[in-house]
Amino acid sequence: MHVKDEIKTAGKGEMGSSYESTVLGKGIIPVKEVIDLGKKSGGTRYFIIEQESYQSLTPLEAVKQDLAAMKKWGY
Repeated sequence: MHVKDEIKTAGKGEMGSSYESTVLGKGIIPVKEVIDLGKKSGGTRYFIIEQESYQSLTPLEAVKQDLAAMKKWGY
């Protein structure tokens, strides 16, 4: 399962929308609820974090925060 969180952006976001990806747990998507449901109902075992925008973070800083969120949620 691809895992992604989104925030509203003031400018043009990804793919021409008004949203862009952000660190897991910091956006508007109930990410933990979605991945819990995927695990419970579909037996999902693998989660691939997807993030294209980093705000003021470097990609490495962002992935460290993404991993910390997944671990906090028990994944």
